[in-house]
Amino acid sequence: MLIKETNRPPTTNDQYQHSETIWRVILDVISLSILLAVSLVSHYLIQPFTRGFFCSDTSIRYPYKGDTIPFYAAAIVSVVLPIVWMWITEFSKRFYFNRYPNQVFLTRLEFCGGRVTTITPFVRNLYILTVVFAYGYLSTWVLTEITKNFVGELRPHFLAVCQPTIACSTLSLNQFNSYLQFGINYTCLNTDSGLVRDARRSFFSGHTSPVFFGFGWLVMYIHVAWSWRHLGIIGHIFQTGLAILGLYIGYSRIFDFHHHWNDVDAYDIETEESLEMSDDESHHEEIPSLMDEPMPEIQPGSFM
Repeated sequence: MLIKETNRPPTTNDQYQHSETIWRVILDVISLSILLAVSLVSHYLIQPFTRGFFCSDTSIRYPYKGDTIPFYAAAIVSVVLPIVWMWITEFSKRFYFNRYPNQVFLTRLEFCGGRVTTITPFVRNLYILTVVFAYGYLSTWVLTEITKNFVGELRPHFLAVCQPTIACSTLSLNQFNSYLQFGINYTCLNTDSGLVRDARRSFFSGHTSPVFFGFGWLVMYIHVAWSWRHLGIIGHIFQTGLAILGLYIGYSRIFDFHHHWNDVDAYDIETEESLEMSDDESHHEEIPSLMDEPMPEIQPGSFM
């Protein structure tokens, strides 16, 4: 038996409707909390691989210096700047599109007990952008901290911080070129165990990886969200500025003698992987763009 199809209004078409349960939000919060907990445990508690050294290794003989860019400053600028930028942009687009017809893409959020509420594209966009960014950022931090502890690479200022019990200048040529193991050939005189532990965690750069993820994400967001023709190349100017700031933060770790050049350069592999994972997640969400809203007719001679 054939049933005649009837045209349904756009507001009830499956193409414009999406349903989620409150459990989705709860699972997102739990997942991000797990990533944050793993990052903090790896950063503060887990002991890195205890690597020895060669007295002939000149790359670990640099003096100890303070940070040009403190870790908290790098963390704030790589988190706060992208989130604030995204939220301001989304709010601006929301106010701009208030002049247009009502949006047709609605999300139904189902709570326990059968209660249902409707989520607008604006709220859904903010949620997805923020959660996916947080996922990528925390994933980058987890990979960085785990790699630091597994590799245990010595920082350029390791000898200055450790203050080993053995004096390289008193060794024979054979001993000078031999591998000196911690606990067997030397120990550290520095009683600040936290500083000595950190001197064994050079690879990857904990400043550069999160910063370049945050800035890389923001560069991609500007490319998509600031594509309106009336903005011209202003978005590209901001993208260039972010790249310069990120490079400065990364290079500061080299001339502060906190990292070798390869520790900073290796960020591109890790950051690219994290950005790809976040990009795949954002595409999976199929974020409805407010820029896809129907545009009003512009009369000849008018300026928008």
